Amino acid sequence: MIDQRGCTHAYDYDLLGRPTHDRVLDLGAGAVGPVRRLSTIYDTRGMVEKVTSWDDPRIGLGNVLNQVQNVYNDFGQQTHSYQEHGGVVNTSTSPKPSIPVFVRQRIGPMGNAVKDSCQEKACSLQ
Repeated sequence: MIDQRGCTHAYDYDLLGRPTHDRVLDLGAGAVGPVRRLSTIYDTRGMVEKVTSWDDPRIGLGNVLNQVQNVYNDFGQQTHSYQEHGGVVNTSTSPKPSIPVFVRQRIGPMGNAVKDSCQEKACSLQ
């Protein structure tokens, strides 16, 4: 496929039809930048675990330019997103922007308000 900047892309998918690679095979006349491939890895539940940018469109070759790694709790809610701007994520040293805790209110079976407070891997009913 050729995009609006004239770059030629090739797309790869896994057996479930999810996109795994967006490869730039040829840069258009007005396009610049080192990224030639975006790769997506999914966890066992199908959630996006990692997104990695590479300097080579060929799978298995090239250098990692940057990476994002998502972490989810048992309910499938994202709790962390590590970002590395100069290579692969190291969960010990990569920046971890905070993801806000959400509090929601629902009505219980007796018509009373039940508040769910979720953070990290635990949710509690209050």
